Order: sequence, then C-alpha cells, then structure tokens
Amino acid sequence: MIYSKNSSYHMIDQHFKPFVLTGYEYRTEREKQFDLKRTVIDIKINFEEKAVEGKVELDLKLNSLPQDHLEIDAADMEIYNVSINGQPVKFESFPEKLFIYGDFKAFGNYLLTITYKAYPRRGGYFVEDPEGIQFWTQGEDTDSHAWFPCFDYPNTRSSYEIRVTVPLGYTVISNGSLVDKIDGDFSTFVFKEDFKFPSYLVSVIAGKFAETKYEWNEVPIHSFYAPRYADNAERSFKHTPEMMEFISGKTGVKYPYSRYSQTCVSDFVYGGMENLSATTLTDRTIHDEIAHLDYQSENLICHELTHQWFGDFVTCRDWSQAWLNEGFATYMALIYMEKLKGKDEFLIDVQNHKDVYLNEFNSDYARPIVERKYKDPAELFDRHLYQKAALFLRYLNYYLGDDTFWAGVKQYLETNRMKGVSTEDFRSALSSVSGFSLDSIFHQFVYEPGHPEFEISETTSKGKVTIKISQKGMIYNLRVPIKIYLEGNTEEQDITIDQEVTTLELEKKGFKAFSLDPESRLLKVTEYERPREETRFILENGGTVLERGDAAAELSKYGPSEIPFLMDVFSNEKSWYVKGRIASTISKIGGERSISSLVKLLDDPDYQARREVVKAVATVQSDKLLKKLKEMFSIEKGYHIRAAILTSAQKTGKEDSRELLMNGLKIESYDDVIRIAALNALGELGDVSTLKTIREFYSKKYRWQTRAASVRAISKLYWKDRTIGKFLLEALEDSYFAVRISAVEGILATGDFDVISKLSPYLSRETDGRVRRAMREALEYKGPQESIELKSLKEQVDKLKEKVSNLEAKSKTRK
Repeated sequence: MIYSKNSSYHMIDQHFKPFVLTGYEYRTEREKQFDLKRTVIDIKINFEEKAVEGKVELDLKLNSLPQDHLEIDAADMEIYNVSINGQPVKFESFPEKLFIYGDFKAFGNYLLTITYKAYPRRGGYFVEDPEGIQFWTQGEDTDSHAWFPCFDYPNTRSSYEIRVTVPLGYTVISNGSLVDKIDGDFSTFVFKEDFKFPSYLVSVIAGKFAETKYEWNEVPIHSFYAPRYADNAERSFKHTPEMMEFISGKTGVKYPYSRYSQTCVSDFVYGGMENLSATTLTDRTIHDEIAHLDYQSENLICHELTHQWFGDFVTCRDWSQAWLNEGFATYMALIYMEKLKGKDEFLIDVQNHKDVYLNEFNSDYARPIVERKYKDPAELFDRHLYQKAALFLRYLNYYLGDDTFWAGVKQYLETNRMKGVSTEDFRSALSSVSGFSLDSIFHQFVYEPGHPEFEISETTSKGKVTIKISQKGMIYNLRVPIKIYLEGNTEEQDITIDQEVTTLELEKKGFKAFSLDPESRLLKVTEYERPREETRFILENGGTVLERGDAAAELSKYGPSEIPFLMDVFSNEKSWYVKGRIASTISKIGGERSISSLVKLLDDPDYQARREVVKAVATVQSDKLLKKLKEMFSIEKGYHIRAAILTSAQKTGKEDSRELLMNGLKIESYDDVIRIAALNALGELGDVSTLKTIREFYSKKYRWQTRAASVRAISKLYWKDRTIGKFLLEALEDSYFAVRISAVEGILATGDFDVISKLSPYLSRETDGRVRRAMREALEYKGPQESIELKSLKEQVDKLKEKVSNLEAKSKTRK
C-alpha cells in the first residue's frame, strides 16, 4: 500500500495533535486457544448471488488449557453445520464470531469442518468490470473472516489447500502452486502451499484475465490483467525478475516460494496487497506511454514483492508491529529505485517520503511508530507506518554501515522464518551482528513521536567560523554526517549531536559552506541562518539535488533582487527538481518581475521541469500567467502537467479560469487525473452555478477517484447551498471507501456541527476501519464556534453581491 507528494513545512516545537481519540485503549497481542496445522478451503464463487459457499477444514492443536468451546472468527455468513473429527457438534453464531462447543483437551488435535455460505460486505468483493464480473479478496487487516471462517489475526499461521470452483472460462489465482484444474460443468482450481502463513494473506481472485510470464532462477512469475491492458502490461511488469534478484541479494535470503503471481483487479481498495506468493494490484498500475512521463509502476511492484520477505516470510505478530512489514517494503522500493533511476531520483524520492510524513505530522497527528492505542488496525496504516519507518531504516543502514545492517537483516529473517515478529526481534538481530545495543536509537525513533529539528546558525570572528546546531523540542542523541565546502575541495565526516546546542569551529580561510546531512540520511527538519553568499554557493555548487533545492528555497527572503541570480542558475541547472524549487522561490517572491520570469520558465524544454514550474505559479495571480497556462493546456501531452495547469489556472486566474476548467471536465486521461483536477479547481473556485455540472460526475459510470473528487468539490459549496449537506450524507453510502472518506472530510470541512453530528449512525454501521477513523475524528471536532457565524456571514454577503449584480444587469438593460 503506497503514496507520495511534496509539501512545505515549518520549524515548530513539536506541539502536535495526538493520534489517540476518545475511548481508545491499550491493545495487546490477541491470545489464541490453538495453533493451526493445516487449513483446507473448498468454495464455489456464486457470481449471481454475489456469495461464497462451501466448507473449511481447520486442522488444529489446542494450547495448554482445556476448553469447553472454541471461538472462530466468522462474519456475514450463514453457518449450516459444524463437525469435529467427523461428528456434528453444537455451535452458535454471532455477528463476528462462531462458538463451537465440545470437550477440548489440552494439547489435543482436532479437525473442524464448517459448512457455510457468505455474503461478504468486506474481505471479499464482487466488482463489475467491462470484461466480466470479478471476485477478489482483501484480508488485511482482519477481513478474511467475512468470506471464510478462520482465526483472523497475524500471530497464527497455517499451511493451505485452496479449492475454488468458478464458471467455465474464468481464471483463478490463489496462494501457492496450482496443482490441479478440473473441468466439467464448472472449473475447479486447486492450490497448495506448505509454507505456513496468517489468514489475512489468503487470497482468491476469479475473473477473465490475460497473462504475461517471466522467470527468475527457475521461479515462474505470472502477471495477470484484464485483456484490454495487454498492450501496456509489459511496461509495468518487465522489471519484476530484476527486483527478485535485487531483494534476494540484499537480504541474503532467496525468494522463498515455488512461484509468484501478481494480478491487477478493478477497483482494488489499495495500491497493492502482498498475499503470500500471490500479490493483488490495482489495475491503475498499468498505464500508457503518456502516463509514463509522470508515473512508473516499479515502486509499487517492488514494494509488494518485498513483502514476500517482510510480512509473509516473517510477519508482525500484532498490528502495532506492522511497521516491520510496511517500513521494510517502503525502504526496499526506495533503494531499488536508486538502482533503476540513479542517485538524484533516489534522493528526490527520499524527500517525497519525508514530505508526506511531515504533512501528516503537521496537519493530522503524531504518534510513535509502534502505537498500541487504537480502535481499528487500519488506522495504523499511515505515513508513520510507511514513510517514517522507511526513513528510520535508512538511518539505521547509515548508522551501522551497509555490510552490518544487511547482515543483521539476514539474521532477522532466517532466525524468525515462518514466525510472528516484534520490534525487539529486529533490534536483537541487529544488536547481535553489530555489537551495539541500539536501544536508544529504537526508543527515540520507534517508541517516541516526532523527529529531530535543528536550527543552524553561523558567526565569523578572528579567522574562525562557528557553526551552532540547536535542537528544538526533544533532545536526540545522534550521529550525523556533515559536509564542509572549501576552496577547491570538500571534507566529509560524522559528528555527534547529543546536546541542546552543538558547536563546531572551522577555519575561515578557504571556507565556502557547511551542510548538515547532505543526503538526508536522517529524518529531520532543518533551518539555516547563514550569509546570502553561502546559500548562493550551495545553490550553484551543492553536491546533491536536496542541498541545492533547499538553498533555492532559502533565497526567497532576499526579495526581487534575487530573481536575476535565480534565473541564471535555473538556466544552468540540470535537475528538474531543483528547477522546480527555484521556480517556487521566484513565485514566492512575487511581483511583476517574478511574473515575467515565470512566463519564461514555462518554456523550459524539459517536461518534468516545466511541470514543476506550472505547479509553482499557483501562488501568483496574473492575467499573463493565466494566458500562458491556457496556451500550454492546448499543446501539452502529459496528463499530469495538464492537470497541474488546471490547478494553477484556478489559483492564478480565479473566475477567468472557469471556461478552461469546464473544458478539462471533458478530457479522458489515465486515472482521470485531468478531470479530477478540473473538479477540484471548480470546487476551489466556489461558483455555485457549477454545482449541477460537478454533480454529474458523482455517477456510477465514473470510477471512484472521479466520484470522490466530485464529492470534495461539492462540499466546498456548502455555505452557498445547504442542501449539499443531504448530498454528503447520501455519499456516505457509496460502495467505495475512499468516496465515503471524501464525504466525511467534506462534512467536517463545513464546520457545521449540526451536519457533523449526523455521522454517528453511519459510524455504527461502517465496515471500513479507515472510514471509521475519519468519522471519529470528525465527531471529536471542537473547531471554533465562530467559524459557523463567519461562514453564515459570508453566505449573506455572497447573496447580497448576487442581488447587486442582478440589479446592475437590470439597470443596464433599461438603459
């Protein structure tokens, strides 16, 4: 499951909004009554009734206490009968549980057989696709028990035999090796996997698919997708064998299973899901040549493949430890992209991961990476679990060195093969190999919220340059790399920062600039207070794109006089990322000189640089820029740059952008990015006359991304049309979770407590943990009451403006 974006952030003393909401309690690992040895799932997919029917056999061994009943997780299903070792027994069904009664002896072996029919509201999904209805499952975090009875928690593992019966002409993909296929009136596919794994990693997919085959080291790799994607599939999957080689080499553990499948399905609820040996992917990862200008699949493909080691080979033993799954998958994808695309692109990806985490930290909440207070496990799958955890692993990699770090990872994997793991298991493995306790580092970054923040200032006196590094907020004990730029050369070394203030003294002679952590090996926020000349030197000579980009941002404080220098540097700069940061600085400076400069920069021959300049102009209102953006929209081919043009046109041109935005609604593009940008921009424009048009895109004929954008745009018009409140409540019934989240966020954004309070009954019946989290946050909203009065006043002002406009129009007509 995956994301990325750029954002700005500021130094703060880490006063942050807490993650824990009212009623949250400390969660421990779930106790279990038994261990599973083997599970047999024998089901028929009933497409007409949208049901799963069949039986499950659970071969189990009881733990040390005798029991008079066993608790099995089961939801949304009719249980027909239950037997133990072939003998029928009494059972009782509850909304989420199945109680099976009997005399169960300590350490006894039992074979439970459960016959059932499930109508899953989660966990198993019947999805309409242009080439025929699909069925696919998604177990993480605890949704597998909505389509087959099981113990639905990651600390219990089983081997599996999975038998799936479907109509003729359908293909089934599941875990393990396909050992048999039986054709008659229907087709039955039989899969077996002896490697034990948790129930949330069980996968069944049934649909009509085309296939591309690869191989790595005699491991067959199968990529499945709807036949309409055949012309573009190779673009997404071709690097999979190389990734398998890369991950096997890094970890020292060869890909552990007999085969690997990755299947693209319609309307998947995540980017991907790492079911053991059988990854599920969104079909959005397959894209055409134009989309490839902005989006590549390799990050997602590598992320999910990495989970076959981190998440499947070893698995977090409870959900508070899920960073051991997601952090590693995110980090491995990062370093693979360095191999694929080079150091500059890798560092830009590191910065994007940092920005995504900091946006959540500053806007939403902060929490420890290991968080034990939560309601739904899905709440934990956030930017702390992915991006912050990945950047912590990057720091550990630097701290221990490549050889020691990966030797520790190898020991961690081999020691815990086919086991549930905790953070302590990982720390212990690294400690064993390195000789370091690492307790302090893990405590600072894993068990505490936040991150290091530095202010760096310089003074010069008596031939010396004094560098003062001040920590804000929590005082960390760190080893950090520095780089000193001298006349004609550079010096690099590591320093220790373990005090509120750390001071370095350097010779002034030959000194050009100082850089803390130039490759961003440590997740941190840094502010420099240094001479303009030093900042300019870094912008022109900095060894990394991150140093140069940050230097460009620093120069905005010098105002319009800095623009000629920035323009000169832009013309010589090779990195699209740094060019984008320079353009943002020029835009931030503002004024007529800024506008004329940005118009010139929009003609840059590099597509990615041009796209970044388009984003940068959004902060300046200008008829000249709007005219230029309109010209570009008719010429540019890239979907994402055209989407960015719409966003910036609305910001820079306000009402004069309306015609362009309406035209954007008509354009088809990968992931519907152009139409979505147009909808978002129309919402920001705030013209209630566009409401009917925007609402047309909340329709089942559009995919969930477009429906969600429509809901977001409509919500922004609430204070001009209160009937929108009813629409937003109706959108809470949408079939796709992300649309429902958009509806919740729209309701919260109204600031109207009367509408927000109506979320309560929806929360009680919502099945998705991510939506429930959004609803709980909204219901706890304690925003300023005056915002209601202010918005109501604005509404009255808008109505008065409309009346005045109508009177003026009538007056002109009479004349």
